[in-house]
Amino acid sequence: MAVVETASAEVAAAVAAVPSVPAVAAVPGAWRPLAAPCDRTCGPGEQDLWPPVPTASSAIPAAILPAQNSSLALRAFQVVNDGIAPPQRILFPPEKIRMDWQETQSVGVGLYNLGNTRFLNATLQCLTYTPPLANYMLSLEHSQSCREQDFCMMCTMETPINQALRCTVDAIEPTRVINNLSRIGQHFRFGSQGDAHEFLRYTVDAMQEACLNGSTKLDRSSQATTIIHQIFGGFLRSRVKCLNCKAVSDTYEAFLDITLDEVKYPEYLDLRDYMSQSSGEPLLYTL
Repeated sequence: MAVVETASAEVAAAVAAVPSVPAVAAVPGAWRPLAAPCDRTCGPGEQDLWPPVPTASSAIPAAILPAQNSSLALRAFQVVNDGIAPPQRILFPPEKIRMDWQETQSVGVGLYNLGNTRFLNATLQCLTYTPPLANYMLSLEHSQSCREQDFCMMCTMETPINQALRCTVDAIEPTRVINNLSRIGQHFRFGSQGDAHEFLRYTVDAMQEACLNGSTKLDRSSQATTIIHQIFGGFLRSRVKCLNCKAVSDTYEAFLDITLDEVKYPEYLDLRDYMSQSSGEPLLYTL
């Protein structure tokens, strides 16, 4: 007998790694417009999240970020003096990312447990209710322009998200995702147990690769302009400062998710203290 899966206990584990659940989402736009240089200096071993995180209601104005691939758009993507070069190419215009739901959504359908697929269902539910990702998937923009003849994770995710939010049945079977489990991660097998957080990371990584479409020779900054990196990603800055000569050395590592420590967090977490620009209005994230 099939069991209908709704939000399970594993959702909590996956939600901790998804940076844009409804109340206040984590990023649109991994790049900042031209602004005053940051004067914050981290102590030895301190790490900053870069770039700062806008609130869900503050989409980047189109007037600030012009059309894709134009010289003005590239100028708008110039970053402050944080040591990361501006992108040579913009893969997805940040002004097209919508953090709020663009359609009125009712409670979506459930997901059938097809045999040890709770971890997969929990991850799909989290991604389905991430507004900027769902808005893009509901538009069918990717599948209408995709030229990939083999496996494409963006096309694969487009199907269950549209089914979950637009079907009128009680539950669906995420067969397209299940049929491509080994393509998402070679060790994933249908019928075997899995970890929701691990599957989430592999899924987001696979969507990022699909957006790059083999363009791995792009500079690091350009790779961060995909819609996936702009929704989920950023850069982790590690700064070391010499106590004698005061010289500063920065290294940057791109990320698509951040694992939270197993501590009790408040209902609202102010992310401002973790940003490279620590001054300004609070950036509240609802946990």
